[in-house]
Amino acid sequence: MTQHYLFPRTQREYQRQALQSHVWERATRQALQNVGPQLGGRALDVGCGCGGALPLLTEHVGPKGSVTGMDIDAEASAKLPEKQDPNNNSYRFFEADIAEAELEESSFDLVFVRMVLLHIQQPNEVLKRLWRWVQPGGSLLIMDYDLTSSSSFPQHPVIERALRYSVDTFRRDGLDIEIGSRVPALFVEAGLSSPDGCDIASMILPAAPSVHALRETLLSLRPAILRSRLADEATLERTDRELAEAAKAQVHVRWPDMVATWKRKPL
Repeated sequence: MTQHYLFPRTQREYQRQALQSHVWERATRQALQNVGPQLGGRALDVGCGCGGALPLLTEHVGPKGSVTGMDIDAEASAKLPEKQDPNNNSYRFFEADIAEAELEESSFDLVFVRMVLLHIQQPNEVLKRLWRWVQPGGSLLIMDYDLTSSSSFPQHPVIERALRYSVDTFRRDGLDIEIGSRVPALFVEAGLSSPDGCDIASMILPAAPSVHALRETLLSLRPAILRSRLADEATLERTDRELAEAAKAQVHVRWPDMVATWKRKPL
């Protein structure tokens, strides 16, 4: 059960994560609505990063519920948002590797996992572990990317090249670039049986915000791109300069699809 995270632990990367969370806020709200209300419940955000989803989970479980974030990167916890309630309480957080965390079985009403399985080389084993943490009547909600949907319209050669660098870096490191779309089948393979539902959110944004996100992604992935020999340093520098110009183009970019898959554990 190997976690293969390609992104660095830097302040700039944390800012990129925050932007990414903001972009997918509406899709995350919709996924939580699909799962159904769990007021007063206990929610766990596995791989919470800088905590972009924690306010949404707090809304979902209500003022009498509790929200816990878990991440392998303790530095990211310093970026957790403060819960906006009358007592200004902080979210609970603990540092742990998803592959090694020792949690009691059936200890959460909602286990939420967003943009984590993409970085796991044995997702079946992770799904089994996550499912054990869900109490009867509770739910497991997985949200992850299918990277194959990304494209520019009309196609812009520099944006398309940058998208290929991003996708091919994950592929060459042995990660499943279609993981979001494959999660329903993985539920079955892991012994969870078919999910209760699956939804796909797509996002098409103008060139400027899309190119900004893409430049930040390539910056974070640069060591992995160089290691995979997809491009050399000079090529990446030139690509970044060309992307800066592409931000002015009359182009729209389809981001990776975000696939939400959920299942309630029988009582």
